[in-house]
Amino acid sequence: MSKIGYFFGTSTLAFLLSFGPVFGQIKVPKDIKKIENKIPKGKDEKKAEDKKEESKKVDEKKTDDKKTSDGENKNTTTPVNTKPANNTKTTADAEGPVPKTSKAYIPWTNYDRNFKLAQKSETEKDFNKLKDYVKYCEKFIKEMKTKDASLDYSQFENETAQLKKISDEANANADAANQERENKREQIRSQIPVYYNLYETQDDFNMSSRSNNQPIKVSGKEYLKLATSLEKENLTKSLNEWLVDNPKDQSMLDFKKRLDDYENYIEYSGILKHSTKIAEGSYDLVKQKNVPKALEAIEEAKGYCEGVLKLSPNNAKAKETLVFIDKAYNNANANAAKEFTSSFHKQNVNKIVFSKKPLTIGSENLSDVTTTFTSNDEIYGTIYFSDKLINLLESGTTKFRFDFLLNDETVHIYDPHITLTEESKQKSYLQFVLVPDESYSFATEVKGYNETVRLFNDKIISKGPLTHKITFESEIGKTDEQISGTFNYDISGGTTKNEKVKLKAEDVFASAVRLPTAKMNNPQLLAQMTELVNKYAGKGEKYAYGRIASSDWTINKNDLGIIIDRSISGYFVGSFPDGHCEMVGFSFSQEYAGAGTYSSKLSMMLTPAVVAKMKCENASK
Repeated sequence: MSKIGYFFGTSTLAFLLSFGPVFGQIKVPKDIKKIENKIPKGKDEKKAEDKKEESKKVDEKKTDDKKTSDGENKNTTTPVNTKPANNTKTTADAEGPVPKTSKAYIPWTNYDRNFKLAQKSETEKDFNKLKDYVKYCEKFIKEMKTKDASLDYSQFENETAQLKKISDEANANADAANQERENKREQIRSQIPVYYNLYETQDDFNMSSRSNNQPIKVSGKEYLKLATSLEKENLTKSLNEWLVDNPKDQSMLDFKKRLDDYENYIEYSGILKHSTKIAEGSYDLVKQKNVPKALEAIEEAKGYCEGVLKLSPNNAKAKETLVFIDKAYNNANANAAKEFTSSFHKQNVNKIVFSKKPLTIGSENLSDVTTTFTSNDEIYGTIYFSDKLINLLESGTTKFRFDFLLNDETVHIYDPHITLTEESKQKSYLQFVLVPDESYSFATEVKGYNETVRLFNDKIISKGPLTHKITFESEIGKTDEQISGTFNYDISGGTTKNEKVKLKAEDVFASAVRLPTAKMNNPQLLAQMTELVNKYAGKGEKYAYGRIASSDWTINKNDLGIIIDRSISGYFVGSFPDGHCEMVGFSFSQEYAGAGTYSSKLSMMLTPAVVAKMKCENASK
């Protein structure tokens, strides 16, 4: 088509195209001018048009100059620091309040756009977006100031500050509302694990591996404690309020379903039947003279029952069960009261009470009872039991053992205990002394060779002049009762009293120590034993007196039953360079030589089995 245009010219082409039906293949467009414009013009035509266009531009320039001189074109930029006329626009002007020639112009356009978006967000109450747009506005104001400090930006700062105030107040209110909402949610969520220790779905309960003796997740005491902390009524109210505002919160819906299912749980878990069974068992325990265990069982049963009533206050079966439990308690308590010596005894069952003077059982002087002692105080202890000791201890027990703790750390002293007599075992209390007065004889301690008092004071002497926490603990294995007592001991005033107690105890014990009666008379063997004892003496002591403490050799075998050696023991009196004497016990052995014979060589265990100070004048007695 273009080739045809060049060859024929524009007019000729138009003429030929008018005969479209004759040529057959050429269609005549309706708009001939469009086609003519696309056809390259000849040189003469092009020159004419260029001249025409130039003339048009000159005419337009003359017109603009005339308008300017006549004052018609008045939409010029108003500088920011110039007060605009009443009908002058600010941020909505085509060019705006910041001149295009200013370096602050581009930041202003960004500011203007964000300010309009901020206004829109404020209108739509979208305060999160408003907050963001205000930040951008502040950013661009700062940038404008940096770019061009000659302009006044107070208008922008004021209008932005107004929106920022609205944003801050709205977001602060929203934050407070969200925090309150989150607090409510968290308060409810914190109770879920508590409740799940009090309740199980029927499927979970049936799948549980717990035995029939303990069908409930937690103990009775723990059940009551958890049920009390739950405050189900308030929890239910809070949960319902939450679901009104958040009806699709599935986790809370599930929790509400389980909370509403508690009445069914009482039935399928058999918690009240379990409570009744425990209370029934207390009667047998009372008959077995195990009143402490009976009272403990009743407390367990009562915990389950009262726990149920905390969650279901109107449950008739729980109330009925509680009446039965109270009867069981009265039965056990009546039997226990027979052994209580006073109301003070009853209040302090299984406790060690400390005093500055020995307490008078049945009429205790409470002014003597204390938990704080100083360097000059005597210290006495009284243990109040739930029953006579004869009923609590295993037959043949001669010592009431306990653990000694100093500042909550166990102190390892040799066999700390209170010596028991047949008379003391017939009582429901036990008295002892830790720091006695000067007249104390230590007769009971010497008889049972109980060095607890001496060892206690020796340990106190080794501690610094501070206040120390002293604790004594014990357990009655037969009834699983825990016994304990604690006091604070201020020895900042010195340990002179403790040192005197220790020296007196040592003197009394030393006076009572004697070599045990010989159980074997074998001078040759005793001479060998004495020779070895002197050979390995490490403190300059000399051993002259000794006795064989075994009536015969003890045959020792390994795990396969093969004889390895035989052993025998003996006691010896050692005289030390400082003039004191000690009785020491050692063990000796001879290796097996086979065929029923043993080596003639004697060996000695270097660690003594017994060490006790004694009066040197009693060495040969």
